[in-house]
Amino acid sequence: FDMDALASRTGPVRYIKSVPAEDVGAFADAYGVAEKEARALLEQVAARPSAPNRLWALTRVLRLAHAEANGRQIRPTHVREAARALGEKIIGG
Repeated sequence: FDMDALASRTGPVRYIKSVPAEDVGAFADAYGVAEKEARALLEQVAARPSAPNRLWALTRVLRLAHAEANGRQIRPTHVREAARALGEKIIGG
């Protein structure tokens, strides 16, 4: 019997209300995002006030942008398209 799996399903939900720029940078580094504009767009995703869990929204956008980049460098267009596909309002213009 896996107690960790049970605890993750029955434990309290924790909402992260703010994501520091350093954390966004760490996620961007992990996904290989090097362009300043793409990083700024990711910071906008993490700062959106409507997201109940901003870290969750950031990781969803990063995963989809990574898939759209298809093994290449994640560019600002990938981040914008991922955010739009996930229902985010247009970010970064």
